Amino acid sequence: MKELEDVCKTLSTKPAKVISKDKVSYKFKEKGKKEVNVSGVLQFMISGADMNVEKLAETLGGQGIKEME
Repeated sequence: MKELEDVCKTLSTKPAKVISKDKVSYKFKEKGKKEVNVSGVLQFMISGADMNVEKLAETLGGQGIKEME
């Protein structure tokens, strides 16, 4: 995650913010379904400005992260 954060800081024209969580809670819109709490899963959000998305995708792919279908 640190490597990804460093790359994002170089790709963004504004300071990049990275938020990551190890414990995540997934909620469902359907009534009656209970939320699912998981750990050991990395959920992250990256924000910045004018990022080179292709370079970011290349960095993520190099770390073994695949796009969901």
